[in-house]
Amino acid sequence: MRPHAFWQLADRLTISEKNPEGFRSAISRAYYAAFLTAVDFLGAMNISLLGSPGKHTELLNILGNTGDAAIDAAGDQLVRLRDERNKADYDLSNRGVESESNACFRVKEAFSVIAELNRCRLDASRFATVTAATQAWVKKLRGIP
Repeated sequence: MRPHAFWQLADRLTISEKNPEGFRSAISRAYYAAFLTAVDFLGAMNISLLGSPGKHTELLNILGNTGDAAIDAAGDQLVRLRDERNKADYDLSNRGVESESNACFRVKEAFSVIAELNRCRLDASRFATVTAATQAWVKKLRGIP
């Protein structure tokens, strides 16, 4: 399965399930589409995430410190998406996440993250620069000389 399939599902949910559970599910699927794309992005750099717990936090920390302004901004977007996903999945008293406009915004936000990561991967020179900086950050983060 490709991570983009989760994004496609999220998009369909905003159209076909115009109800609180549909909007909450769309936000969750959108986040996971972007998260799993980011996991693949790091994997292409030969960077594996440490085991749970903390896998999501570790990815966000790494993605926000690549040295590339656009990728770092995508990391910031992913942080916001995760916050919204947590509200959608765990805070059933929070009605703010249940709006169509919020769900559609989050689906678009996830698409933006995915698109930026893909743009970087398609630019060999840029990806090489981001890879070197990100690998150096991961070594520092993990205390590896």
